[in-house]
Amino acid sequence: MTQPSPLDTINNLTAAINRGGLAPILNLFEPDAVLVVQALAGQPTQIARGDVAIRDAYAGFVSLKPTLRRQAQQIVEASGIALHCSSGH
Repeated sequence: MTQPSPLDTINNLTAAINRGGLAPILNLFEPDAVLVVQALAGQPTQIARGDVAIRDAYAGFVSLKPTLRRQAQQIVEASGIALHCSSGH
């Protein structure tokens, strides 16, 4: 079985968020993943490390029932690690 591309994973993450599914979101992250959410509107940048912190970070967001649409994105890959940067609303 082939690994999904980073873009496939991002598309699956966006779909899971739009459906409001917390479990499918968490299944897309490695147990020791790091999630960085850029500061917006005077709020501090948020960093979540590990599955518990990432679950907590997404729980509040998913409860808002957002509909995400990405406007721009960049994926950088090196040594089996991918960095995804996007902007959207």
